[in-house]
Amino acid sequence: MEKTYKLFVSTFNCGKCLNFEQASDIDSILSHIVPRDHVHDVYALGFQELVSLWQGSFPDEVQEKLQGLSNRVLDLINSLSPRRNFKLVGLNSVGAIGLLVFADTTLEVTSVLKASAKCGILCSSLKGATAIKFNLSRPSLSVTDSFIFVAAHLAANEGELQRQRREGDYNNIATTLQQELGCFEGNHVLFCGDFNFRSRKWASSPADFNNLELLQAAVGVHDELSLSRKAQRAFQNFEEAPITFAPTYKFKLSVPEPEYNPRRIPSWCDRILFQNYGSPVKILSYTACKRDAVLQFTDHLPVVLQVEVPHLAPQPPARFKTISSQSWSYKLLGNATDFFIGYGGWAYVFYGHWLRALSLVLGLLVLYHLFT
Repeated sequence: MEKTYKLFVSTFNCGKCLNFEQASDIDSILSHIVPRDHVHDVYALGFQELVSLWQGSFPDEVQEKLQGLSNRVLDLINSLSPRRNFKLVGLNSVGAIGLLVFADTTLEVTSVLKASAKCGILCSSLKGATAIKFNLSRPSLSVTDSFIFVAAHLAANEGELQRQRREGDYNNIATTLQQELGCFEGNHVLFCGDFNFRSRKWASSPADFNNLELLQAAVGVHDELSLSRKAQRAFQNFEEAPITFAPTYKFKLSVPEPEYNPRRIPSWCDRILFQNYGSPVKILSYTACKRDAVLQFTDHLPVVLQVEVPHLAPQPPARFKTISSQSWSYKLLGNATDFFIGYGGWAYVFYGHWLRALSLVLGLLVLYHLFT
């Protein structure tokens, strides 16, 4: 038996519209994301905007939905091969960002750790990352490896200032997670998410998105993430498989044929990167899912990486050098912001008509006192 691991990693921005009440819809969506051409040792599925933003302020609610989703995923991957069975390693979330990790039952899972980082407005969980770390052993070979999977959602919108915010978000997240989980070095680290890095305009017609030569040239010249990585401003020491798929954002919703929204420049927002192994790894596939009708409720496309990675020889634990940290005041402000977003959203959803009526009455009273 080879000392390698076959990994499946996906990322999917659900646009706050995933219908958890319809199990058949969930199963159909998952069957589009999880392919049947390979069966892997580990499956990691990352989600962004899994629920509405206000619901993301209630961790117990998000965890409950993730648990239900994990049961659907487990049923699916256990049906892929009669000779393979899988178990849930763990689930984790921050805000509306979720992460599920599964492993083959023949592999021994130990030392499961979880961590999260917030970097949204006013230190909230509107943006951030959630991670799961664990050891994986092949008892027959006495081989153990350490894995860290991260699902992230970085600052949105186009423009130079927003690009700098995305770079800052990544570095803030990487610092915080390494303080909680230990240095990335010596681990298998895979980062997935809606990183929101944008592209400059390069396509002159929709046909250009199907031209592989033009597309790959555009990634190297016009894609913010590629340029930031080259300049060592973000995802230092990480690699990405060659991109051969069209931009994954922003699509028009519920249209019969895939069509980009003209209000945004089509961009490769949804990505999966892995820490540099020092030698080439075997990329089985790196693709965006086809935009079939079942995925048209969101303006993003899911992205999937299938990769085979080597065993990493054990290394002495490396001490992480703290560059910055999320202080108690940062966390306190973030928790307070989440509280107001959560309960403000809840009040608006359930009592919005009364709040609007009250606002109107108060406005009329103010006008009355000003002009009488």
